[in-house]
Amino acid sequence: MTKKNSSVTLDDICKDFQIILLDISAIIGSLYSSNFLKDYERASPKNEIRPKLYRRLNEIKSINLFYNSFNKNNFYITQNILNEIDPGRYNYKKIIKASFCGRNRRLLKLRRTIRENIKLRRNLIYRFYEKERILNLNQEEQDLFDLFYNKYSKIKDSQGLNQNDFDFLISGLVISKKRDLTTLISNDFKLLHLWKEILKEEKIKDKQLGFYLRIDKNDFQK
Repeated sequence: MTKKNSSVTLDDICKDFQIILLDISAIIGSLYSSNFLKDYERASPKNEIRPKLYRRLNEIKSINLFYNSFNKNNFYITQNILNEIDPGRYNYKKIIKASFCGRNRRLLKLRRTIRENIKLRRNLIYRFYEKERILNLNQEEQDLFDLFYNKYSKIKDSQGLNQNDFDFLISGLVISKKRDLTTLISNDFKLLHLWKEILKEEKIKDKQLGFYLRIDKNDFQK
C-alpha cells in the first residue's frame, strides 16, 4: 500500500485498489489547476476569452489522463456522475457570430477547443458504456445502499452535499463491502469529511475504502 499523505500516480492507486470510482471534479481538473483558473478568471476582464480557453484546454489534458489509461485500469462511475460529464448540445454558430464572421482568431481557437473538449467527453462516456463500467447495484447491494443512505442523510443535509455526490459516496461504501477494495477519487472536500466520518462509524480501514484528492495532473494524495 502507498504511504499516507504521500503523493502517488494514478497507476500507483490502481495497483492498490480493484475498483476506482471517479468523481467529475477529479476527472476534469486538479486542485492546483482549479485554484489557478479561479484566480485567473477573477483577475481577468469580464468578456476576456483566455480564461474560457485555458479552462477548456485544462479539461482536455485532465480527462486524457483517465481516457488514455482506461483499458488497463478498473475505472467505474455512477450514472449520476456520468450524466454530469455529458456535454449535451453546443451552439457553435453562436461562437462564429460573436467572432465577427471568423476574423477573431482567439474566438476561433476557443471554438475548436470546445469542439475537442466535447468530443473527448463523449468518447470517455462511450468507454464507460463499452467496458460496462457504469456502476449497477444488484438487489442485495441496493438494499445496503438504502440502509446507508437513510443512516447518513442527516449528515448529508448538514454538510450541504448534493444528491449526486452523496450517491457517489454511498455507492463506494457499498461496493467496498460487497465486492472488492475500492477507492474514491474526488476533489470535493465535503465528501472527504463525510468519508472520514463513515470510516470511523463503520469501523472500515482506508485500505478497504480509500479516498484520493487529485493535486495535479498525475499527482494524487490521501
